Amino acid sequence: MKNYFLFFILLFTCFSLNAQQKSANVAYQDEHVRFTVITDGTIRIEYAPNGEFVNKNSFLAIKRDYPKVNYKLKEGKWIELSTAKMKLRYKKNSGAFTAENCQIISAKGVTPAFTWKPGMKQKYNLKGTYGSN
Repeated sequence: MKNYFLFFILLFTCFSLNAQQKSANVAYQDEHVRFTVITDGTIRIEYAPNGEFVNKNSFLAIKRDYPKVNYKLKEGKWIELSTAKMKLRYKKNSGAFTAENCQIISAKGVTPAFTWKPGMKQKYNLKGTYGSN
């Protein structure tokens, strides 16, 4: 019985440490918004009206242990999250993502230049999700 208890404590500790490592690239989080830098060209933007974010793997987020990515965060009335390829701007405490409070623009020198806002019609849909064998 003592061995089982020790096993479960070790197992719980490993899962706890793993969960902490997986959130290492969370660049910004407040009560309802979370931005995670996945690569210098990919940022996960999440809005949770109830303040409860999903941290488990999902069909669309198979992996959550991303390598370290360099980024800069500037906080004020607007949250500005910049990587080598893009800048995300979000108006702090403005609710769910809309074209008025959130945008992603390409960094200087990135070709082709782009601007994205929630609700824009997608021109380049990847038409599926990642699957592994």
